[in-house]
Amino acid sequence: SKRSRSTVAGISILLILAALAGVGVHEWRTLHPTVKPFVVVAGLKNDSGDPAYDWLATDLSETLTADLGASTDIQTVPPDELARVRTELSIPPTQNLESQNLAEVRQVLGANYVVFGSYSINSQSLEKTLTLDLHLEDSSGKTLGSFQRSGNETEYGKLVTEVAAEVLSKLGKARLPETEASQLQNLYPSNREARKLYFEAVDKLRSMDAPGALDSLKKAAQQEPGNVAIHSTLADTWSQLKHDPEAADEAKKAAELAGKTPLPFEYIVLARARSEEMTRDWASAGKDYGLLFPHYQQLSYGLQLANAQLEGSQPKAALDTLNQLSGLRPPMNADPRIEITKAKVYGAMNDFSGELRSAQMALSEAQKRGARLMQANAELELCWAHRNLGHVDDAFAACNQAETLFSASGDTVNAVSYTHLTLPTILRV
Repeated sequence: SKRSRSTVAGISILLILAALAGVGVHEWRTLHPTVKPFVVVAGLKNDSGDPAYDWLATDLSETLTADLGASTDIQTVPPDELARVRTELSIPPTQNLESQNLAEVRQVLGANYVVFGSYSINSQSLEKTLTLDLHLEDSSGKTLGSFQRSGNETEYGKLVTEVAAEVLSKLGKARLPETEASQLQNLYPSNREARKLYFEAVDKLRSMDAPGALDSLKKAAQQEPGNVAIHSTLADTWSQLKHDPEAADEAKKAAELAGKTPLPFEYIVLARARSEEMTRDWASAGKDYGLLFPHYQQLSYGLQLANAQLEGSQPKAALDTLNQLSGLRPPMNADPRIEITKAKVYGAMNDFSGELRSAQMALSEAQKRGARLMQANAELELCWAHRNLGHVDDAFAACNQAETLFSASGDTVNAVSYTHLTLPTILRV
């Protein structure tokens, strides 16, 4: 029987990008002389001495990343990617990146610029004051600039916008036009309590505490029901919990709100594509993800486009998209998820030898990077390939290894799902 792929959406795949040899990076940059600066906002330390302000670390990092990434002259590392790397390197979300960790994170992500620093709250005065103290480093660890801004705690969005403009200027790039800067202010909740709950939920979700994130997001939605990010993250949370109808409902709400909210084009299209993906409208999802990739050179957009094409019975188009991903900057262009998705495509085309080959390549690369969740997903594809080739013992061993890796990585939802649903399906004759 043909393999069902409907459960693929929402599986949490832990990404860690490995260090690339200097020769490979040099060759790629030679072929791409006009490559954009690749910037990672590596996190901010709470120097307030009050853990009640820990959530601001995530808020400030996400907001600064969005402000920098909105520039057409800059490419930024998505916050989810950084969170996954920190998890893989056993760096707690609230821990500041010291020089050694900072260099390792930069190398693993392939970023050539890093923004990091701290923030503090002065609560002694009548109006609380927020102070940002940030630094910009290049790939050699040289500090290119330091930026300090202080202002009313309730207006920290303005401080972030000012710092983003300074970073862009230091990199020789123009600041955002006023209209685009204004649209970015609509991304996240404006209600103070909703915003706090939202970013606390984001931290929980990245720590694989989906039930805890769900509780915080429901409260945030009560405080600010019209925010796109809240409903979009609720969709992701329900998806992690394998509640597909609830996930689709929240994704639809997010898409409808995005269509009514002044947001950057990228976020409107992404909300729409996610809704179409979760409602299995693959033709529409493929069109919208096609607006995002390759225009935005993000690995996740390319993978989502390929998945929509695969689910929409366009395996050859999916392979073309996956082959385009090899043109991304290192180390994204060798990410194991590319071969994992190729294995699924080959399986759908009944090319089971190709499915096995891609699964083995994905597993080898994931092991090289020490990325356990990607190893788990590669083992799962290996299980399917062996099953399709009639190698029952090998299939059983690969599926058991996938379950072990999911559990070891803290992804108990997928571990249970594959034990009780996927494994019996795969091994059914």
